[in-house]
Amino acid sequence: MSKNDNSKIDIKEKVLIDNYIKLHSLESNLDIILNNVVTKRPNNPFTTIANQFIALEKPEILSVLLSDVVISNGVGIQGTVTTNLGTFVGCISKAKTNDSLNSIINIKDYNILNDLLTSKFKSVNPNELRNIDEIITQIDKINQQERLALSIAFHKVLSKHKSLQLHEYIADLANTKDQIRLPLPILTVLIRAVSGISKNSSSTAIQTPTNADKKKPVKSNKSNNNITAISDNTIVSQHITIYPINSTDFNEASNVLLQISRLINNKLESSKLNITTSSCGCSRVFFPSLEEAVKFVSNCVNEVNPPIDIKIGINCAGALLSLPSNNSYNYFPNGALDVGKTYQQYIDMIINLWKDYELISIEDLIDPNDIEGANYLKNKLSQTVTELTNQKKSNKYNLSGIGGDNTCNVQLVGNLHFNSIDLLNDYITTNPSNCNTIKLSINKFNTISDVINMISHCKSIGLVVVLSYNDIVITKDTNNDITSYVNIE
Repeated sequence: MSKNDNSKIDIKEKVLIDNYIKLHSLESNLDIILNNVVTKRPNNPFTTIANQFIALEKPEILSVLLSDVVISNGVGIQGTVTTNLGTFVGCISKAKTNDSLNSIINIKDYNILNDLLTSKFKSVNPNELRNIDEIITQIDKINQQERLALSIAFHKVLSKHKSLQLHEYIADLANTKDQIRLPLPILTVLIRAVSGISKNSSSTAIQTPTNADKKKPVKSNKSNNNITAISDNTIVSQHITIYPINSTDFNEASNVLLQISRLINNKLESSKLNITTSSCGCSRVFFPSLEEAVKFVSNCVNEVNPPIDIKIGINCAGALLSLPSNNSYNYFPNGALDVGKTYQQYIDMIINLWKDYELISIEDLIDPNDIEGANYLKNKLSQTVTELTNQKKSNKYNLSGIGGDNTCNVQLVGNLHFNSIDLLNDYITTNPSNCNTIKLSINKFNTISDVINMISHCKSIGLVVVLSYNDIVITKDTNNDITSYVNIE
């Protein structure tokens, strides 16, 4: 081969190389990646470089699948999307049934549907799926829970292919990039079990009759057709939860919460209290009173002496421990067999708990229909806040607002669930003073976009959004400086 022939080959090879570099933008991408690394100067630059190279891969969807799965609290639906960058999963709990074994056996055959889903999405560039939730909503033959499972999986795909953390991607989707912070955990550390009110079939109390119960007389109540009796054959749960307040590190906060939880469980094991285990693995304890249960948790928190500020929240189960009486409500916070309290006595008791233990959140305090109780609660809180301010204790209770406004400085979570903007607006219009925080169950929505739209609406009407794993909690407080929470119950 002559020298000229070699020269021609070299020129041809050089042209091929130049074209290849231009085709894949190698030079410009290398320049961007190296500039990012030297600007941010990460501890492990090679990992950062590798991740940026992975993000430059041309994304491609390989398969989309739905399946039934067994999860910790029953049966769930799992959406799985596989791309050239990995496998991404979204899992939603199925609606609970009385026959959990039957629901596990009767799983759905997704083979034909999965072939349809894979053929619809295969080879599609995930980065072009800006309207992914619209596409999912239009797919026939899948129900609401299946749509949500797929939506979660696809949004995980999109965050990965955009080289964003999931919370950063969601913030970008919701146009709140400048406001979102990484969530912190909260932990339910104790469930207080009390004898509940036996209501009609609409009650959500757990029926657990025993032989002893059958021998005990019940007190009839004829003041309301919806009430059948007061009895101790129902078990109602009052949850006690701990919140890290001033931590900026998720792992640190998690470790502190788990340390407190372990101490609580160790002390309970050595006690003579009647203890069972709930479906979520948390100790369910028959404490004589709600105050004793809160005091027990508070003492454990103080004994650990955590490096971060830990606050306590309670779920009073007020809707399940109340009865209408003479156009008002009576409450049974210590169980149906205890002496009932008027709504004034009951609210005074909870306010004192808040003052004594600096509670950060009070959920399901009163019955949603107890308008007199709601008005009394608002006035009582306003009066208490004024007293604490005059006593110069405002810093201790963070009276600038923990899920509240100038007259209500504690996160009051109503026992209500909404999945549409119209329902939320109707409730706020007709019940402005019942609570300042409303729980949204993610499982009730079709897609992640629906959830984000609800959050955006809440913000537009002055409600701050607090996220949790199982629910979304929205809080009426424009000055709330508490970060989002992830419930790891």
